[in-house]
Amino acid sequence: TASPVLPAAPITAMSAPRRPVADHRERLTFAEPIATPESIAGALRHLLGRLCKGLEAAGLGARRLRLDAHRTDQRVDDEPQSLTLGTSRPTRDPAALARLFTPLLERIEPGPGLETLVLSATETGPLSAVQTGLCRGKAGCRNAAWRRIRHWRGCRRRSPGRRDSRARCAC
Repeated sequence: TASPVLPAAPITAMSAPRRPVADHRERLTFAEPIATPESIAGALRHLLGRLCKGLEAAGLGARRLRLDAHRTDQRVDDEPQSLTLGTSRPTRDPAALARLFTPLLERIEPGPGLETLVLSATETGPLSAVQTGLCRGKAGCRNAAWRRIRHWRGCRRRSPGRRDSRARCAC
């Protein structure tokens, strides 16, 4: 007697990941696990630099960042340790973001060591170029401002009887 043929079950994809994958993310895997706060902060600065370069190329800035730290002793199905940071407006300045992350790094428990760090920009926004100043450095701007003030005062002294002395300045 022949066994009955069962209808084939449709092939379905496995369940979706718990979190959506961010468009902008950087991953750093270490040959040897890291455990010191200084090495974790250095790795974060490296990741921030790479992420901000990618955001700059796309004309975007980060509004929300997530750092996932994977320990060497965690199982595959365990969730990584995560730190989340949000900003009020889009930014891509790695130094400023590193300063914001610094107090949060104390929450990471490296245990025997961290083998992978993943930095994701989970929320981004448009960020165009912004002029930060006319001069390089604060001293240069301060000196240029004083030169303009001295010049204006000098022009005014040259023509004391006129009401609008700046308009009459010959420079």
